[in-house]
Amino acid sequence: MKLKVILTDKIARLGNKHDVLDVAKGYAMNYLLPQGLARIATRQEQQIALERKDKEQGRLADIIAKAQELKASLAGAEVTIAVKVSDKGALYGSVSEKDVAAAIKTAYKVDVSESSIDMAPIKKEGDVTVTLHLAEGVEASVLVHVTAEA
Repeated sequence: MKLKVILTDKIARLGNKHDVLDVAKGYAMNYLLPQGLARIATRQEQQIALERKDKEQGRLADIIAKAQELKASLAGAEVTIAVKVSDKGALYGSVSEKDVAAAIKTAYKVDVSESSIDMAPIKKEGDVTVTLHLAEGVEASVLVHVTAEA
């Protein structure tokens, strides 16, 4: 027997927030409802969920559009980070996401979240390409030049 529910959060391999689904009654009663991942779908609740989903999709479309603009402005972006280096060429410390975000902000006047930068800590001089996750499905690349301080 099936039960109609509205998801309150995104669930992998099941659906997104505000989706109205028919699921097995046991799955709904024993897992989804007690965990707060879904609620039973009445006609009124289904209408509210549809309105919320439309509103959220519009908001997500705005976020993706802004991310696309940011990606276009960062096309071919390069930043240089000067760090202290030993006589043997080893860095004192490493270059982190925080350093890259600050360099992008200084060079391009764009705020980039540290959590959106996908990179391993840079521990030697040279050029490294880092990926910025700007929104779902929108990524940009920035070339980071790590050089010795003068």
